[in-house]
Amino acid sequence: MNFSGKLIYFMSHAFGPPVVPKTSQLFAPVFKRISGMSEPVVNKGQEIAEDVIERWETSDNPIVHKIQDMNETMFQETGSASTYKEIRSRDPSFSLPDFAAEVQEAIRPVLNAIYKGDIEILKKYCSKELIERFTSERAAFQSNGYFFDNKLLHISEVEVQETKMMGEEAILPFGG
Repeated sequence: MNFSGKLIYFMSHAFGPPVVPKTSQLFAPVFKRISGMSEPVVNKGQEIAEDVIERWETSDNPIVHKIQDMNETMFQETGSASTYKEIRSRDPSFSLPDFAAEVQEAIRPVLNAIYKGDIEILKKYCSKELIERFTSERAAFQSNGYFFDNKLLHISEVEVQETKMMGEEAILPFGG
């Protein structure tokens, strides 16, 4: 027990029942002095860290540039990750396997509707822009004497080929 602890112990015996002070009470003045001194140290440390970061980012040294490039390639967010992040920000319950299953179910009716020119079925699955594109392509093919053979023999398992962003839109090209 240090001197201040002995003094408190002595005074508590002299003036009442023995009271043993908690260690936090004994060292409270010490902590106050240390905490008062640590604030300038923390501020100076933050200033030094900011200076080092600024020098690193504005350096003209080719070795620093090479390390920065390696860091970007190793820790950069991939296109797929940014696409999934964007999709999940719009629909937190999005599930890629469930979406692929829905696409698998919709492929046959959509392809048959494209071949037959059935606009009503296409309206259930496609945007206006796609419907316009399909109808204009169909009209162009028919005007040149081409026809569609709408006998689907097999549709294999649907899988996502890649994911990417086109502007603000997430694109998920499928293949089989």
